[in-house]
Amino acid sequence: MAGSIQKIPFLADNNVQVMVFSGDTDYVVSQLETHTVLIKKLNSALKGKWKPWFISNSQIGGYVAAYTPFLFVTIKGAGHMVPQWKRESAFHIFSKFLKNESWYN
Repeated sequence: MAGSIQKIPFLADNNVQVMVFSGDTDYVVSQLETHTVLIKKLNSALKGKWKPWFISNSQIGGYVAAYTPFLFVTIKGAGHMVPQWKRESAFHIFSKFLKNESWYN
């Protein structure tokens, strides 16, 4: 984690968007700990309120919040191996991020 944290400000300073994602059921690499460490180490400010994101019109995939300088996305029902255990959710967040689609519509 320390390596990733050190790179986020550099990427943001060079206009590269950063998305950090975390499953919400992992006790080894917990979503809460990841979130807290990022906020404290980067002295981040909340830009966009926490809100749910949806896989379909009715199925919540997790929650998202925009911070300076990163986007934090949680994946409901996943541990730290999101692409292995929640493929549809992983595909959804990666696609949305790569297409630069807004999470705040």
